Amino acid sequence: MSYRCLRGAALSLLTSAGFQAWAQSPPSIDPPVYQVGDSWTWDVTVNPRDKCTDGISTGAQEIHVVTATTDQGYIVDVAGPQAGSRTERIYQKDLSYETSLNDKSVKTKLVTFPLGAGGPWDTTLVNKSSGVVTTLTCESGRAELVKVGMQEFDTTPITCKGKWQNLSSGNNDTATYKYWYSSAVGNFVRRTVFTYFRGGACADIEYRLAAYKHAG
Repeated sequence: MSYRCLRGAALSLLTSAGFQAWAQSPPSIDPPVYQVGDSWTWDVTVNPRDKCTDGISTGAQEIHVVTATTDQGYIVDVAGPQAGSRTERIYQKDLSYETSLNDKSVKTKLVTFPLGAGGPWDTTLVNKSSGVVTTLTCESGRAELVKVGMQEFDTTPITCKGKWQNLSSGNNDTATYKYWYSSAVGNFVRRTVFTYFRGGACADIEYRLAAYKHAG
């Protein structure tokens, strides 16, 4: 079993009293160490009130697979959640990654390590297919025990709030993204996306971990 798995297992053995103590003083969590073959699969659900999301059908999944490691970080194959969608993402060791937009490089950083209660930090999300850019300010919070399917995970929640803008139409409004990071999983066990448009619900999507594998 790899060191990161052992570290995650140790966290999961905290007693109720120990968990409460952790909630008072969150631990410092280092970045995960990925290996080729590590993978994560999330079930993706679009809320019926969502009026802005296209192409994500019932039963959709998003799958990340580490295909290579480098001195700087990792190369990850990202498939879904839209049918046929596939891209390659190059992560730094702190799990940040870059996306090109109008010939400019945009850095996305959803997690700031060492992770604990703290922040804030700014980040930008780019959806090249829709032309939507979302600017967010993120902050990590106190530890939470999150149940996903039949499993429970000790997590650090991250809340990001800001604004999205469609570069083509100029439409814009507010956005809230939430993430629950698990050191045992080395990734997020749950993610939610909620945006408004003209005062009404726009995107309303949830990602819940369905399976994960540590190659080591």
